[in-house]
Amino acid sequence: KLLPIAPPPLEHRGASGILFSTMGMALARAAGPVSSIAGPSASAWALPPSLGNAVHSPPGLAGADSLSSAEGWSKRMPAREAASHSASASAAAAVALCIGSAALVPRMRRRQMRSGAAGAAKRWSVAGLDGAARPAFSSVSRAATTVQGMTQLLSRDCPELLEVATVQECNSGDGLGLFARRAFEEGEEVMLWLSEAGKSNEVMVPNEKLSDKLGSSYYGALAFQVLKAERVDEPSIWQRWKESGVEAPLEHPLKLLFSDPGLAQRLWNSTTCGGRMGAAAAALRDDVKILGGSVDLEEWADALALVMSRSLVEDSDGRPILVLGLDLVNDSDDPTCTVEAVYEAVGGGIFGANGEGQLVFRGASLKAARKIEEGEELSIQYFEDPQVGKYLEIYGFVPRRLRGRGMGPASCELVFAGTDDEDGYVYEKTNVLNDWNIPVEPISFHFEGGKPMSRVQEGMDWDNKSQIDRMITLLRMRNIGGSDSFLMDSVLLDFLWENCNYRVSKENEIEACKQVNEEIARWLDRFEKAREEEAEDGPDAPRIAKWMGDCRENEYDLLYRLQGLMSQEINDVMFSDKVTYWADRQMDKMFPGARALASIDKFLSTTEAGVF
Repeated sequence: KLLPIAPPPLEHRGASGILFSTMGMALARAAGPVSSIAGPSASAWALPPSLGNAVHSPPGLAGADSLSSAEGWSKRMPAREAASHSASASAAAAVALCIGSAALVPRMRRRQMRSGAAGAAKRWSVAGLDGAARPAFSSVSRAATTVQGMTQLLSRDCPELLEVATVQECNSGDGLGLFARRAFEEGEEVMLWLSEAGKSNEVMVPNEKLSDKLGSSYYGALAFQVLKAERVDEPSIWQRWKESGVEAPLEHPLKLLFSDPGLAQRLWNSTTCGGRMGAAAAALRDDVKILGGSVDLEEWADALALVMSRSLVEDSDGRPILVLGLDLVNDSDDPTCTVEAVYEAVGGGIFGANGEGQLVFRGASLKAARKIEEGEELSIQYFEDPQVGKYLEIYGFVPRRLRGRGMGPASCELVFAGTDDEDGYVYEKTNVLNDWNIPVEPISFHFEGGKPMSRVQEGMDWDNKSQIDRMITLLRMRNIGGSDSFLMDSVLLDFLWENCNYRVSKENEIEACKQVNEEIARWLDRFEKAREEEAEDGPDAPRIAKWMGDCRENEYDLLYRLQGLMSQEINDVMFSDKVTYWADRQMDKMFPGARALASIDKFLSTTEAGVF
């Protein structure tokens, strides 16, 4: 499921629901005085009444009985003064600046296309944003967490993991990693983490009610749960984990928002994932308000970046799961392992009398994807789609295999919704999409340069459609109206989705393809602006500037190809007499062969044979 962001009423641009530059000024106006985002005072740690007592302490945390308890926050309030007015103003300016010029798409509860795995444990040795050298670190902070320190943490809180793996420097030299203590056969389970509801254990599941209230959704719930664990008196696994010094990479977009807002803005303009990055930044202020000032903007951004960069697995509903120790597994293009959520059927009757029961999440499992030798590093592949923008968005780094222009297949995404709130038929179209289990919320369509990009094809098999065909099918539905409004009649409504799997009319097909090209044109324009900014970089520019430049150029080439395909489809529809539409198909059903005879007559009338 997808959770749309709810910004102030602003200009709506494009089929994907993109919001443009007025967002930053609107947020600045809505923020009120600078003091409203100042750091927490001694009495500000209680969760505000807006979240209510219905939100109970989530699994994996010990402490207060409910998140609305002030005691759970105040007992371990950080020993620091409230942020100064000047620091708060800088944070507010950073958010307003970046959001002000970044396109935003509705915030989504991500259901990433992954090969059963995601997450990163990376240490960076980077040039500082001012050109000075910065300390090397991983998402398990190199400066604060050593092999010995992490081993001690796991020996206390996840000893089973150390029975099958050791913590060492990873082979690439980019941080800590896990290495097999013994050999494993393909398909053998390396480690199983189990979640026990209501107990403080090594598996943290986002609180559903809290995620529904926060703009940052599931990641926001995890961030809140980690912060709460850090501040309560009662020791817990996640309190010790947080205090071990774990951090997100410096290049994570939410951290860049405060360390270098101009660079964050350029990042959002350098990848088609930038819309979600902007939406995540827009959600920061709303979340801080909901939390009643118990965190400031930068602290909340850091917490979000941390859980985003360390959540390695999702459940079947797309919820990211935080698992102690699993985040030490590194990314690889030749992974030794896969990771997946584990479920248990609960409530089934004897001999299946009441069905197999409800599937209940129980934990996560790390399995050998191939034979693993003793001492070999355990690794997974974070994304099935090798999209550089995704790695930057979620984890704040780019794998070595994807660095540089032309290194690996390019990948990009476009986001569209099948309905428009201003459409008079939005209710009917929503019902049709629900009937066919097609998301009503905006859908991300992913395109890879390493895969064939074919012309638009027709057909009903949604699961086997290409990304282009799915996108055009959805946009046909969105653009039903005008001269095609008769298809919304109750007699034909049951067949609406079936009809959208084929060309509906010339006008409808052209409009669907034009919306794709308009969206592509917007991204290409933003890429050009990022190019202009990059031209001003000096020799000491941070490495992320190079990463985003390579990402932008790879996506630019792919978008240009996609734009050409859409233009060709428009050309065929406008000038070819071989394209058929809904009316033609109905004619064929009613009068089989009639169109064929008409075509023969037309041919004969234009040749010398017509004389005879």
